[in-house]
Amino acid sequence: MAPTPEQRCAVGIDVGGTNIFAGLVDGTGRLLTTLKRPTPVAEGPAGIFGAMRAIVRDLSGRVEGRQLVGIGLGMPGLIDRRRGLSVFSPNTGFENVPIFPEFAEFGLPVDVDNDVRAHANGELKFGAGKGVANFILITLGTGIGSGIVLDGQLYYGPGSTAGEIGHITLEPGGALCGCGKRGCFEAIASGRNIGRRAAEAGIAGTSRDLFQKAAAGDEAALALVDKVAYDLGRGISIYAHLMNPQRVIVGGGVAQAGDLLFGPMRRYAEMESMPGVRGTYEIVPAVFGDEAGIVGAAALIPALTEGVA
Repeated sequence: MAPTPEQRCAVGIDVGGTNIFAGLVDGTGRLLTTLKRPTPVAEGPAGIFGAMRAIVRDLSGRVEGRQLVGIGLGMPGLIDRRRGLSVFSPNTGFENVPIFPEFAEFGLPVDVDNDVRAHANGELKFGAGKGVANFILITLGTGIGSGIVLDGQLYYGPGSTAGEIGHITLEPGGALCGCGKRGCFEAIASGRNIGRRAAEAGIAGTSRDLFQKAAAGDEAALALVDKVAYDLGRGISIYAHLMNPQRVIVGGGVAQAGDLLFGPMRRYAEMESMPGVRGTYEIVPAVFGDEAGIVGAAALIPALTEGVA
């Protein structure tokens, strides 16, 4: 008899520039156990892969009678999922690095995707995108990224670069972005750059501090949050016009500001949408927070979600 969704599990690993988050996820999307390890960036790809293999060994001993069906990886940068190749990741030093052979010793199916698309996959299988044929996940963290789902499938584009919404120019000649351009969406409204704007205005040192002050009624903080919400709404409306999604799912650290941000962000997105687009999509928070990358990476393994409605 085939194992039930509750009886099977997969390893999900979310690799960041500072930490590696990992865990076991069962076939219903439930996180069974987690762990965190520093990312040994200074040791290069070999060191990072070594740390990841050690994590798999650790988690393999925690399955508690469940069937371990695979290893899913969410990794930053440009990923060629079909070939299992990290094409370019400046934060981890990967460039044209094969991934799958590094996990051959476990004899398990292995899959990999860009970390943001892995998050989108988790929302598709278990979260705010479940049952939604067309949606966009936008993550607001250190940067801004997105995962696109069309007709129930992740969309990649021919070069696997689809979803780089953070580098749409919103303010020509504006703040310098990490990509080298000026005025990118990310340079204006990512968590890091919201914090920069708050510091430049003398209001707060980080985006979290800004939202906390705004929640406490600080007028200057509220005014800046309103400007940030407008920038986010503007960026979302561009995607809405282009992709015609049913839903825009917003996740990442900035999204934890809740209604303080979502209320005005929805209002400005509607204001910036033309008739015919306005009212055709909804903006909702992601279901998964800090664990999003783990769940989404694990959900890349088909045997984990097989038979799950």
